[in-house]
Amino acid sequence: MMVIKYIIAIFAIVFVGLGCTQVKQLGHIDQLLMLKGYSDEQDDMRKYVEEQDEKFDKLVKFVEEDNLDLSWSQDQIINEFGDPIFKEDINKNSKSKEKAKQRWVYRYAKQYVGGQKVCLYFDDSGNLKSWEHKK
Repeated sequence: MMVIKYIIAIFAIVFVGLGCTQVKQLGHIDQLLMLKGYSDEQDDMRKYVEEQDEKFDKLVKFVEEDNLDLSWSQDQIINEFGDPIFKEDINKNSKSKEKAKQRWVYRYAKQYVGGQKVCLYFDDSGNLKSWEHKK
């Protein structure tokens, strides 16, 4: 009989202890949800970076295999390779590449200095004029 009382007492302590822990967690539900949201955002950002890097690899392959067509429009480029990291309007008086109006720069998403990049040059109509691959 004494053993049964100890088992019941231990069971009660464990049950109440676990219940209190869950109640404490409910008191911090906002913080827990914020941490979960932060974790989900990090996963989304990681996936975005991976997708951008894959698209850049695809662009590099097109450039290296000379498969870019000079008749491609900016919309076609974006559909195929995504948005560039940087867009720049080029001054008509500058010594820009073949009198292009706009330059788009593609590179790996997290590679800020050095490394390879691809520059695409567009004319006034938004069609690809030329490109260069900097390794």
